[in-house]
Amino acid sequence: MLVAPFKIVSGANRITLLAHLEPPNGASTEWQAGFSGGTIVLAGADNEPPLIFNRINIGMRFDTDRKRVLLTQADISNGEIGIAGTGSVDYANEARLQLGFAGTPMSASALKRMWPILIVPEVREWVIERIEKGTLQRIEVGVNSPVRNLSRKGPPIPDDGLAVNIVASGVTVRPVDEMPSVRDADLRARVTGRSATVTIGQGVADTPAGRKITISDFTFEVPDMAPKPSPSKVKFRVDCPVPAAAEILASDRISDISGTLIDPNASKGNVSAVITLAMPVKGSLSKADTTYTVAADLGGFSADKLVMNQKLEATTLKLIANNNGYQVRGDVKINGQTAALDYRKPNDGDADIKLSATLDDASRARLGLDLGPAVSGAIPIKVIGKIGEHDSRVGIEADLTSLKLDNILPGWVKVPGKSGKATFSVVKKEQSTLFENIVVDGGGVSIKGSLEVDQNGELMSANFPTYAPSDGDKASLKAERNADGVVKVTMRGEVFDGRGFLKSAISGKEADPKSKTRNIDFDVDLKLGAVAGFNGEALRSVDAKFSRRNGVVKNFALTGKVGRDTQLTADLRGRGQGHGRDIIVLQTNDAGAFFRFTDMYSKVVGGQLSLAMEPPTVEPSAKEGLINVRDFSIRGEASLDRVAAGGAQGTQGSGVSFSALRAEFTRQSGQLTIRDGVVKGPMIGATIEGSIDTVGNAVRMSGTFVPMYGLNNMFGQIPVLGLFLGGGSNEGLIGVTYEVVGTPGQPVLRVNPISAMAPGVLRKIFEFNTGKQNNPIDFPPNN
Repeated sequence: MLVAPFKIVSGANRITLLAHLEPPNGASTEWQAGFSGGTIVLAGADNEPPLIFNRINIGMRFDTDRKRVLLTQADISNGEIGIAGTGSVDYANEARLQLGFAGTPMSASALKRMWPILIVPEVREWVIERIEKGTLQRIEVGVNSPVRNLSRKGPPIPDDGLAVNIVASGVTVRPVDEMPSVRDADLRARVTGRSATVTIGQGVADTPAGRKITISDFTFEVPDMAPKPSPSKVKFRVDCPVPAAAEILASDRISDISGTLIDPNASKGNVSAVITLAMPVKGSLSKADTTYTVAADLGGFSADKLVMNQKLEATTLKLIANNNGYQVRGDVKINGQTAALDYRKPNDGDADIKLSATLDDASRARLGLDLGPAVSGAIPIKVIGKIGEHDSRVGIEADLTSLKLDNILPGWVKVPGKSGKATFSVVKKEQSTLFENIVVDGGGVSIKGSLEVDQNGELMSANFPTYAPSDGDKASLKAERNADGVVKVTMRGEVFDGRGFLKSAISGKEADPKSKTRNIDFDVDLKLGAVAGFNGEALRSVDAKFSRRNGVVKNFALTGKVGRDTQLTADLRGRGQGHGRDIIVLQTNDAGAFFRFTDMYSKVVGGQLSLAMEPPTVEPSAKEGLINVRDFSIRGEASLDRVAAGGAQGTQGSGVSFSALRAEFTRQSGQLTIRDGVVKGPMIGATIEGSIDTVGNAVRMSGTFVPMYGLNNMFGQIPVLGLFLGGGSNEGLIGVTYEVVGTPGQPVLRVNPISAMAPGVLRKIFEFNTGKQNNPIDFPPNN
């Protein structure tokens, strides 16, 4: 027997053993060899103490007849951990290795140091690089393969030529580069000649910010180790708070999902996701090497600036992402507004959005779409389009049926229940937003064109070649903001229905305090062939110019024809210093046609009208006015005809003539209040007081008719005594009280004939109280 000590030193590793060789003898024809005694010292990493084995017993037999080398015994231990195995090398034909060994429970660090470099090197490298710490409960290795297949450069190992089984607990493993390590994991690994699979039942990962993520059902699989580099698949389940998932989504490995899809510091909720990754097994990986799929369910979710730069909330939400982009879908709340959302963002290109919602007054205000009282009611919308970082283009379809519209555009008035639809495209630019391909139709409306607003929502330009807010309209509308901020509005057309605009103008309704139009400076230039009014009347050959600065009318001029080509003019006039605001004076020689046109009263015939009124302002103050009409008549008012005829029946004739009417009025908050009204005529006179509520569409007025006005009123003119005999300077000895109630279009006149028996002040007992004013306002003096 030959006995020889030997020593091998490699870096910090050191092997000192005693080798012995025994030739064939009478008892055996085989050579025998072995190693025993001495120590094996394997250096530790990261300041770990070295691993020392001092119980070594390795025995081999050489069967030269059969050309085999047998490993009869291999025991290496230090009393705590160790490995044991047997095997053989058959070189009768092609050299083949058969080997089997198992290890006692040991640390991951010990395994990595003990694993021979020639035994399945790819798996060895994965264990060394990925498993940071833990305890191995069991390791088993079985080899049955040609020797030349064991080399990296050799042919692939047959699938049944290798079997490695590892069971470990408390493991910390880094399954994917640039992703958090998984700790406290129970790990199982199985390696065959062509494949490798690592599974983790459950573990915990910590994000860089210290948030906890629970990892479960983890599988790392290399289906075929023959190709170099070998492809691999990773699949695992994640359960964690949304901010922790947001950190992972923003990691370098899979940040292409969103970039800044969800801000971890501005989100909340819980997420349960299944993540699948595919990548090659190699030392250095790039984003291009990895493909991924994420399917996530989010609960109690909220995140700021997620969709359309708005806060997104959802009880349940689905997120699907891969290398091509991501998709968010579900029933959500966008800045508090309930909506059904399907949002798809490719990595390269703009996001596709599909959204449907019903916006009521409150939700429009929350989204910054508050248009004040000009729009009220619910509006179902559908949004389909693309949203980019700098430019966006979305198509919007809106059902206008339930809306009430009041001059959102000039003359466009709509009541709830009347059908209507609007479609348009919204193009978001860096400095502005363009609303193009606007088409509004339904219920006789036809509006087509475009408009553009700046970053503050201020109008830059508008162009509506087809502007028909009412059936039969033929007009166009343009607007453009000049460099000085003044918006120039131009309207042209053959026919335009002005009834909606007239109602709003006559009412004197105040501008909404939040409306952006309150302080817009503008110049209006309007030329129309005919403006349709009420009761079949129209204002023809209309030419108007109107300017406003800082909420104050600076210029107003209007010409047109009413009735049978009777001229109508209106202009802004100064009242002199110290006499209050400027006034608009309107004049025409056909007062009846004007009253019918504006729906003030339909039974006046003829008359010379002079109307003075303060122009509208943005301030919530009452606007005063004065009306004078000369030489007119009222036809078709049966009650009035009877009063004029002294109560006789069937004396309507051609109506009742009057020589003059004068009344002061106030317009405020949709209310037209009339006071100190006097009508004079040869047959009858009257006093008028009351109100017309254009918002409530109601008329409430009262007064006294004075039959045979010229003679009867003489008693009212007598000082002191006239108060008792005539009831006042505008009444008479005999008078009939009356009231007018109903709607402006169909007022009803009622008289109290009993009041004619009570002269003078006694008549007050029988007066109707309809429309009486407690606080009359003095009208400023005229020039």
